[in-house]
Order: sequence, then C-alpha cells, then structure tokens
Amino acid sequence: MNLTDETELGYSPLTFTFVSIMMAIASFSGTLFVVYFAVWHEKATTAERFLTPFNICLIVLGLSATGIHVSEAIIFQIIELEGNSSGPHAIVIYAMEAFFAATGATSYSLYSWYRAGNLARDIFPSSSVRLLQFLVFWAIPLVSLSNVILISIQTLYVTSTVLVRAIASVLLACMLLLITLDASLLAVFLLYMRKTHLDGAKTDPHLQIVARCGIAACVFMLLGMAIDAVYSTTFWEPHFEAYLILMSASFTALVLMKVLLHANKRRVSRVRANVGQRVAARPSWSEPKEQGIAPKAASIAQQRTLHMPLYRNNLNLADLTSLATVCVCSIVAIALFVGCVYFALVVERAGKQNTIKTVFSLTNSMACFGSLSIAAFSICNIFGILESPVYLRAKIPAILSQVCLSNIETAYTLFSWSRYNVVVKYTSIERYRILRRVVVVIPILTYITVTSLTLTIVVESRREQLFWIYLGCEFCVGAAILSFDILLILSFVAFLGRTVVEGEKVEADFTLLARYGSATTGLCLLVMATFLGLIADGYWRPDDTNVYPWGAALAVQFNLIFVLLMRMRMGLFWLSKEGRQDTAVLKRRGESRISSLPESAA
Repeated sequence: MNLTDETELGYSPLTFTFVSIMMAIASFSGTLFVVYFAVWHEKATTAERFLTPFNICLIVLGLSATGIHVSEAIIFQIIELEGNSSGPHAIVIYAMEAFFAATGATSYSLYSWYRAGNLARDIFPSSSVRLLQFLVFWAIPLVSLSNVILISIQTLYVTSTVLVRAIASVLLACMLLLITLDASLLAVFLLYMRKTHLDGAKTDPHLQIVARCGIAACVFMLLGMAIDAVYSTTFWEPHFEAYLILMSASFTALVLMKVLLHANKRRVSRVRANVGQRVAARPSWSEPKEQGIAPKAASIAQQRTLHMPLYRNNLNLADLTSLATVCVCSIVAIALFVGCVYFALVVERAGKQNTIKTVFSLTNSMACFGSLSIAAFSICNIFGILESPVYLRAKIPAILSQVCLSNIETAYTLFSWSRYNVVVKYTSIERYRILRRVVVVIPILTYITVTSLTLTIVVESRREQLFWIYLGCEFCVGAAILSFDILLILSFVAFLGRTVVEGEKVEADFTLLARYGSATTGLCLLVMATFLGLIADGYWRPDDTNVYPWGAALAVQFNLIFVLLMRMRMGLFWLSKEGRQDTAVLKRRGESRISSLPESAA
C-alpha cells in the first residue's frame, strides 16, 4: 500500500475524503427533503402533480451533487493509496464525475430559467431573452454532453494531445456559458430589486422570494466558477472540492426558494379565505352597525384558531440563535456518527480477526447510538422551535426529544462504564460495586421517564397529577446520574493523586482514562446544572417562550461530551498501537541479539 505523504500534496486526502462524504450525505438529504416536501406539504400524490419541471430539476440537481461528491471522495482515496490521480482508475471516476456535472449544470440552468424567465422578459429586451433561452435549452446541455463523450473516450486509454486540448476547450466553453447565464440572471434579480425599491410600489412577494433566493444561488455559483477556474490551472483537488461545496450551497438556496414560495402560496390562500369569510359575515345596510360587531369578531376568532400557519412567523432573536445552534449541533452529531463508524470499520479494526464481534462491541455501539441520538435530539428541537411557541403543544417533538435524551443518558452511562470501570476498580472496590448497580438502574429510570412524559402530554384530563410523577422520575434520573458522576470523579481524583502526589507508576492508558474521565464527568455535571436551570426557568409552563436556548445549550454540551469520549477512544487506540510496535521492536532486537551470540553462550 502506497500511502502518500501529506507534505507532498499540501493537504490530507483522508480529511477531504471525509468532507466529500459529509457533503454527499447533505446533498442526498436535501434531495430526500425535496421529495418529502413535494409529497407531504404540496400534496403531489399523483405522478402528474409530482413530476413537474421544478421538482424534476431539483431532484436531478441534488442527485448530481451527491454523485459528484461521492466521485470526489473516491478520487481522494485513490490519491491516498496510489499517490496521484492520473491512473486508469481515476480516469474512470473522472468520467462519472463529468456525467454528474453535465446533469447538474443542465438541471440548474433549467430550474433557474423556469423560475426567473418571467422576470427576464420584463427586464431584458426580446433579443437578450432569446439568447438566454438558447444558452439554457441548447448550448449548456450540448456542451456538457460533448464533455462527457470526450472524457468517456479518454477512459478507453486513448491518450493524445488533441483529445486533451479538446477536453480543456469544452470545459472552458461550459464554464463561460454558466458564468454568462449566472451573471445575466444575477443582473435580472438585482435590476428587479432596484426597480421595486425606486418605484416604491407594493411588490409581489412571490417575485421577491424568487429574486432574493436567486441572488444567493447565482452568487454561490459564480464564486464556485471562479474557484473552478483556479482549479483548471493548478489541478489541486481541494480547489475543486471548494467549488463543489459552493455548488451544494446554491442547491440549498434553490430548495429554500421552493419552501418559501410554498409558504407564501399558503399565506395568500389563507388571506383569500379570510376575506371571503369577512364578506359573508358582513351585515346588510338595513341592519344597525352594532349588529355587525359580533360577526366580525367571530370571523377574526375563526381566523386565529382555524388557519394556523405551517411554521411560526414570530421568531425572536433567542429563537433564531437557538435554531442556528441546534442546526450546527445536528450536523456535528452526524459527522461524529460517521467518524465513529469509519474509525471502527477502517482504523481501529484493520488487520484484526473476529471483525463482527469487535465492530459491534459495547463501546462502538454506544458511541454510534449516542451520536445519532444527539442528532435526533437537535432535529426535534428544530421542529419544536418552528412549530409552536408553546412546547407542550408540539407533542411529537416533545416526546421524541425525551426519548433521545434517555438514549443519550443511557449511551453515556454504558460507554463511560465500559471504559472507566478499570480505573474505579483500581482505586476502590466499594465504589466499583456501587457503580455497577447504578449503571443497571439508570437506563430503567430514563425510559420510565419517557413513559411518564408521554402520559403527561397525551392524557390531558390528569395532566397536573401526571406532571408531578414525571418530575419525580426526572429527579430520580438526575440523582442517579449525579451519583454516578460524583463517584467517577472521586475515583479519578484518587487515581491522579496516587500517580502525581505519591509518584506511583501506572500504565499510560490508565492516566489517559482518568484525565478524559474527569473532563467528561465535569461536563455531565454542567448538563445537570443546565437541566435544573431549564426547569427552574419554567420549562413546562404553558406560557413559556424561553425554552429553546436551554435546549440548544444541552445539545452543545452533549456534543462536547461525546467528542471527548471519541477522542479518548482514539487516544487509547494509538497508545495500544504504540505498545504493540514497541513490543515487536524489543522482540526483534532480542532475537537478533540471541542469533549473534556464539553457540556455546546461547
């Protein structure tokens, strides 16, 4: 195996492989969201309503971005193993990448034109509009297809200077066409925004959404094209990865445009329905004015109760900050899950036998389970923030977040015990026996808490009584985890006191466990304090609107705890690897020394 030195390349191929995989997951998740949004929210349950030009272009663009990121991850792995990206395997992957790039460029240009075509007809003269139509429907698809054909010919190991120059020329032409289209559409959006601002007239919200999201998409694509131009001169793979990230950002802006346009459509339909109700409820001219007050009040009450928005439209600064925080936490948790799987399958278990048993060990299972639960907890908080300012009214996010919280507590307890029990047993047998029982009790209590919360939310007639039962369960869980952490900290302090103060010599992995254990248990105590502050701040009061900063703080702390646990796991692995290498070196030295001795001495 030819592992490439990072200093020769100027970057780590393994790191960029991980980045490409994460971007592929994000792009594919965006594609699944488009399908979900079209079927669930737009009610596109038939093929005729689902297979619209907008949905087809967005889905093809998302799948193309996913394919390009996967291809780039494979190329980074080829660089890691072979030392370059010019071999026969890499050329085949480049052909796949060219195909996905062609479909992505075509679907992007078509979607952009379908959305911005009417604005372009109002802003530009007819000749310019025809030129843009030629770019969208003919030039960009044909040039992209010719690039795929040329690179496919190159995969047949037909290497010639003419072919290489032809591929470079086609790539340059495709880049110039996309830059021209994006610059033209950006000019359309900016001119429209300027025109509406100067005229001062009431603008169409639909066109405003198209213009704003279109500006973001065009800016991302133009920046990506600039970086791609740099890549065409340097052929440094991180430049191309940066271009792909910006392309995915443009795809995200287009998906956001779709969501905002649907929300605006729902708002317009609600306004029209309310106007119709008010007209129907308006009293006749023959009646006194006082008789019209009651129908008008009833109409307003019906508007407020029946026509609830899909998502909240009154988010304050604390809600927006919490929303951004939990979004980042969900991404970090998913990345942590991918890192755990990669470390278990590739790094830690390389060259070992009995793979199934070692991969699905308690430590690996709890690391993956905990990171996925943190991601789900963050996503539940996202829906809780968006759906309602009252947490108890968002029943499903409340119950699911409690399930995730129980999963996180269970994963943390079992992971910590599987790693730290040797340190506890080394310092005190009594503490070891107590903690062994506490570890069994904590998972049972956490899932009893889930049951009590579910009953509290579902059974509205006895909510007050069940709420106190839920608080009692939470108190028991908190007391058990607090006891677990305090006993662990006492064990770590006693262990470090023996090694530092008394100078007792122990193995390096024991010291590593004690140090990281002190940090994780300290963070867990901070989690307990945050949860107590959350309850004290009125977490379960029906009029409470300051819930979400506490949930965001919990998500951040959970991520930090599991990052430290994962870092400790990696440190233990590298220590054991160094120990195995030192043992092998000593063994080889001893064998060579014995072989060099005379036969009589031996």
